[in-house]
Amino acid sequence: MIYSLPEYYTTINGKTFKFPDMKSFLSLERFKPELNRSVLPFYLCHGMSCNEQTLLNGVYRKPPKLTLHYSGYEGETAIDWWAKEFWGRLCSVVEAFAKNKKVGVLLSGGLDSAIVAAALKQCGITFTCYTLGGDEAESAQELVEYLKMHIRTTYANLGSSFDIGKELTYFQSLYDEPLIKFTFIPTFYLVNSAKDEVDILFTGDGGDELFIGYRKDYWNDPLVVSIFSKLGILRKPLLILCDRLVTPLANSTHLKQLSLASEFFERPNASDSEWRYRIASRVFQPYLSETDLKCIMLNNTINTIHEVSEAIMDTPLDKVEAISHAMLKGELYNDMFRVWKSMSVVPNIEFCSPLLEELIVDFATSIPISFRYRNGITKYFLRYVAEHYAGLPEFVYKQKAKVGLSASVYEWLNNPQHKCYFQSLLSRGCDTLGLNRGFLHKVFPPRTYTQSLKAWNLVGLSLWADMFLRR
Repeated sequence: MIYSLPEYYTTINGKTFKFPDMKSFLSLERFKPELNRSVLPFYLCHGMSCNEQTLLNGVYRKPPKLTLHYSGYEGETAIDWWAKEFWGRLCSVVEAFAKNKKVGVLLSGGLDSAIVAAALKQCGITFTCYTLGGDEAESAQELVEYLKMHIRTTYANLGSSFDIGKELTYFQSLYDEPLIKFTFIPTFYLVNSAKDEVDILFTGDGGDELFIGYRKDYWNDPLVVSIFSKLGILRKPLLILCDRLVTPLANSTHLKQLSLASEFFERPNASDSEWRYRIASRVFQPYLSETDLKCIMLNNTINTIHEVSEAIMDTPLDKVEAISHAMLKGELYNDMFRVWKSMSVVPNIEFCSPLLEELIVDFATSIPISFRYRNGITKYFLRYVAEHYAGLPEFVYKQKAKVGLSASVYEWLNNPQHKCYFQSLLSRGCDTLGLNRGFLHKVFPPRTYTQSLKAWNLVGLSLWADMFLRR
């Protein structure tokens, strides 16, 4: 694995203490938990810290050691050579990890986990697929029938019990960091369902970041973004006008596309003339916008967009590859955190993300960017491998929309049985974290997709504040 497990440290009276989680610091007699307000804006906008600092003042998270290589195979220009070499490496990785073990695969029905499953089958390994009931269950079921393997379907039934507060407090205690990454909850349910049946679980993590996945507008500006970025002094007045027209429509129709459009018009940096500021706002700031930040932190002077944009330009690469590099260094590590925490609940299970093993990463980052992203087609290279080497069916490698573990955040937050709980939690969280309570009416109860993301961000921070600061 290219990442090391998280490690936290602090120094008290000249002595350094190291722990695998933040909760352990609360047991130290001389440790007083205090909020680190300097990184709070980053958690509000990005869902994580952009450096070693954590929300606990004086406590730091050791960064992962990550070295990426971008050369070594310059003479090879045929995509088929790259695909054959990649497929051979992937099969050797999964075979080595699965040897003499009872194997499971966390299957979303998407391309990444499908290729990992196909590699296991190519090696003659029998395995059980674990998938989440909901939107992705149908495509996962189709794939399992094609592979002729067993499947287990489970459901992320958050709130099905009477006391949702007790459930979320439990999940927060497991997660340790603020529970902003809500996909931890379905991952936990999946891992828990497999705990008595397998020795190792395989995941498809890393495919989006290495092979240029997610939505295609992450990598190149859509037409509307390009147009607004060239409007000069007319840009901001037009953004305000469009926001006033689109936001009421998004709120009343609840349509995801209108919700995303409304969010774009609300973010001045999303159409900035400088491309890295556009990417920092549109791609790396999925929660609160720069406009929201001014409302919820009245005295904030920290420019999160500037620091994130600097990280994007940390390497002199093609623009698409620079974004991929930034994702591998930050976003993916944060995403892997949810898997580690899920696995920590069932320590008898090993987990493996083959696409993030060094043998794969060192090779994948050398694959020409024109093979990974071509003519606006994301994951072009993986689609080629899926068709010509993995033998996967067309409905897998011709998928247009990303398929992954989902969570019904909108439904959770709008459940009338839990409205009072969430209102109380969010109000308490704003008070503890020194945030403006008046902002809450903008996002709770959420009426749109983007409001759901913002509201859950505040839920995660509020749960964390209850655990660490309200003692």
